[in-house]
Formats: sequence, C-alpha cells, structure tokens
Amino acid sequence: MDGPSPQTTDRRSSFVTIVAWVFIAIAGFSTFAAIGENLLFRALANHGAVLPDFRGLSQHLPPMAALMFENIRWLLLALLVASVVTLTAAIGLLLRKNWARRLFIAVLVVSIVWNIANLVFQQLYTADVPGLSQMPADVPEQIRTGLQIFQTVMTVVSVVLTLAIAVLLGWVIKRLMSPSIRAEFS
Repeated sequence: MDGPSPQTTDRRSSFVTIVAWVFIAIAGFSTFAAIGENLLFRALANHGAVLPDFRGLSQHLPPMAALMFENIRWLLLALLVASVVTLTAAIGLLLRKNWARRLFIAVLVVSIVWNIANLVFQQLYTADVPGLSQMPADVPEQIRTGLQIFQTVMTVVSVVLTLAIAVLLGWVIKRLMSPSIRAEFS
C-alpha cells in the first residue's frame, strides 16, 4: 500500500487546518497591504514636497500621536515583518511543523499583548485630544451629551472587543498546546 495509513490521516485535526487557513488568509492580505504601504511611503518620502514633514506636524499633536508619526517608517516596517512572520508560521502550522506551532503560539501571545497595549494607547491618545470641556460655549448641551455618550460607547466597545480577541486567541493557544494537537506535530 502506497497511500497514507488511516492512523496518519486521522491524526490531522480540522481545528489546526482551519486556524492555519484563516491566518494564512489574514496574514497574506496584511503582508500584501504592508508591502504596498511600505512602498508607497518610501516613494512619497523620496518626494519631500508630497509628504509632510512629520517632525514639524508632530509639534501640533498629542504626545502619543506625535511619537507614532515621528516613527512611522519603523512602524510600517514592523507591521510588514509581523505580517510575514505570521504568514510563515501559519503556513508551517498547516504543514504540521512543530517549530511553526511554537512560533504561531508566540505570535498569538504577542498579538494579545499588542491588542491590550493598543487599548491603553487609545485611552492615552483620547485623553490628550481636546475634550468636550474645551468646546465653544455656544455648542448646545444636547450635542455635548451626545458626544459624551458616543465617547463612552466607543470606549466600552474597544474594551469588550479587545477582551474578546484576547480570550479567543488565548483559547487557540490553549488548544494548540493540548496533548492531542501537539501529537500532530511530532
């Protein structure tokens, strides 16, 4: 018999296959987008008249936003590297490579930390943005109240979404570390 044995084909869980394909699609798209962003930024940066001076612009921004804009080149490069690493790990996961399973788990841990840090960044950024208290006095109270409600809802949605993503990725990590899944990678 030249075909795979029944034990070999039964060992491959659909969970790993689905997770791998989902992340191949996401990371493939984000890699493509990150390549485009980096190329576009480099092209615009070579024509200084087209691209604003971020250092000059950052003087008028809240500190957290200024830090991001001052380091936009490195941020775009880091996003490209993260996308390529995720894509590599997802393809390796599909191929049932143990190094890829470990790398993929590390990528998910970094993703959880990144999402939580991003939530903190959002809160710091919005704290620096001129608030409702600095609105002109002639703005109706109904608009002020509506904006306060909108700001509160957006904060709650951000927290809930971040926690949901963290829980989902944590669950994937737990499944990838389970003995039955680890057995697929030996």
